[in-house]
Amino acid sequence: MGEEGLVEHMGHELLAVGEVETDLIELDRLPFTAGARIRFQVANALAAVAAAWGAGLNPAIIARALSTFRTDAGTVPGRFNVLQIDGVEVVLDYAHNEAALRAVAQALDPLGKRRTVLVIGLPGDRRDRELAATAAATRAFADEYVLYDLADRRGREAGEVPRLIASQLGPDVRYVIAGAEEEAIRCGWARTRRGDRLLVIADDVAAAVATVRSLSHGADEETCASPLRPDDERTHAGW
Repeated sequence: MGEEGLVEHMGHELLAVGEVETDLIELDRLPFTAGARIRFQVANALAAVAAAWGAGLNPAIIARALSTFRTDAGTVPGRFNVLQIDGVEVVLDYAHNEAALRAVAQALDPLGKRRTVLVIGLPGDRRDRELAATAAATRAFADEYVLYDLADRRGREAGEVPRLIASQLGPDVRYVIAGAEEEAIRCGWARTRRGDRLLVIADDVAAAVATVRSLSHGADEETCASPLRPDDERTHAGW
């Protein structure tokens, strides 16, 4: 048998056996790739097709699965889920390192520019320079921040990681430190208005999904009560 492979070419996925190429599906028919503009989702699609083809599935079945797959919170919770709630675009993802957040930045681009409130906590068992680089990667898309400790701080003191993130944001960037994930999500939601984007980097994905689904601007708004020291007040003045 000739050399086998899977390639992307001119907006199509192709199955290749030797010199013979079979057109599998147009990438713009894959809703989770946003018309092939979300590159990491295109890469995921290619990997999934390779696995399915290697397992002997019929190409027609593979194409149908690709065209009907959705990355919603019910199907793949925490994997770039996009919801519309009261005119706010809510994005939920489980990205906890620099490369993942740069991929999120690229994935947000085809969704359009919006004022973005970022709710984020990062694992404490990373080196300070890695946490700093991860925080810096968010500056490409975040306008305001709500920072929180993960439930498992992994050896860090309370508030240590949020403060490290805050140190990378610059003196003019608004942020607040919340006590825990649910409080942080609700605090972030309180900072949004119609037309904005709320981006949640989840810790406990199931709990985060449940909290996001409960959001409504018709409910009582919670204030962002930050445990910042008095000498840090300038960082979130005006909130």
